Amino acid sequence: MRRLLGRTRWSSLATFCSAALMAAGLSFTGAPAQAAFELPEGEKITNLPAIPRAMPQKEAYELYDPKIGKNFDIKNFWLRADVRVRPEMRNNVCFGSAMAAAAGTVGTGACNGINQGRTPNGTPGKANDFFVQQWVRLGIGYDLSPDVNFYMEIIDSATWGGNGNNLNAGNGGDPLNHNGGVAGGGGNNGRLGVRAAYMLIRNFAGVQGLSVKAGRQYVIFGNHSLFGHFDWANTGYSHDGIMLQYSTKAWDTYLGWFRNSESDIGQAAPVGSGQNNLGGAVNGGTANKDADMYIFYNQIKSVPGFLIEPYYVLYSNRYDSQDNRAQGLGTAKHSNQTRHMVGNRIEMRKGNFDAINELVYQFGQMGDTGQPGGAALGNQKNIHINAWATRNWIGYTHYQSAWKPRFAINFDYASGDGRANCTVVAAVGGC
Repeated sequence: MRRLLGRTRWSSLATFCSAALMAAGLSFTGAPAQAAFELPEGEKITNLPAIPRAMPQKEAYELYDPKIGKNFDIKNFWLRADVRVRPEMRNNVCFGSAMAAAAGTVGTGACNGINQGRTPNGTPGKANDFFVQQWVRLGIGYDLSPDVNFYMEIIDSATWGGNGNNLNAGNGGDPLNHNGGVAGGGGNNGRLGVRAAYMLIRNFAGVQGLSVKAGRQYVIFGNHSLFGHFDWANTGYSHDGIMLQYSTKAWDTYLGWFRNSESDIGQAAPVGSGQNNLGGAVNGGTANKDADMYIFYNQIKSVPGFLIEPYYVLYSNRYDSQDNRAQGLGTAKHSNQTRHMVGNRIEMRKGNFDAINELVYQFGQMGDTGQPGGAALGNQKNIHINAWATRNWIGYTHYQSAWKPRFAINFDYASGDGRANCTVVAAVGGC
């Protein structure tokens, strides 16, 4: 009986192999009619089923298991790194003013708060402090060719003694705890991050002077008045998006789109789930709650000794009016607004002298912040934006000296607002 079953198994296996080989032979014979793509050199199709599928199983998945190409050269791989340890001593941090606080509460720390009667709470508003900040940045780059570059920069930002839970008598902040701070509500508060990660292609599509930079990147123009890396801070500014640049001898043009906030896709969700992003439930989870910034910047270089830079910026924030409203109408990147900005910057350099004038005007519409308790006035844009600012200076630099000393006079002005932390609701404080 065993011998009979054994022979049956072998005969069945032989029959199956014969059928598989015939199917494989037929499929290879008819490959030109069936193939949806051409196999890379050195690869072959294996384990082909009797009925060929649209995506054959391959020995290697070409997109995620690539072989090192012939163009790879270790000489094109480069690193950059820097570290900064900076003590800070602060006196009268609050400048005698009040920290933002909700109605019926007082401010945090030693700063003056605002109670419901709109009067200071009597706490001295000095809050002197001393601490040490540190960041370390590691940049990794690879030049595939003179026109194709890849770059990634990792940053570790920390305050000495602030790693862990600083509420636990300082024990949680011991440097042995490397999981980031938890005082902000649990979890890693973000010591380690990606400062930049982009691909740069010059002479894109064969067009001389046209460049494309896609990914997380610095956006720097002029004297960093509006867009800069802000390296004075311990983290700095980066933007996620794409920037096009077209350069000639007479002028340069930049056109960029950047997504400042995305509300409806979970962070790095592999299945594309519609869970809320890092902002939490207050941001909802709809496709309409996003924030975008568009930049159209120009540099005219044809005038000797001068650089003329006209520009236009559009900031579109489509969150609800009551989202992100902790500081009233003065909240940075306020929700529910469409803000247009037109401006021009002129820089002059003649010998040892230099001068700069920058003038910018903003207009558009913005929604109110809503009533206390979260009851909003709706998402209509019921506030008109009308603001302007200017930056000017003139300077002299003694380039002939080894130390290159410089003397300059600067004047800045911005229109501001009479009462930035107010709403149109009388219960909160009329504007």
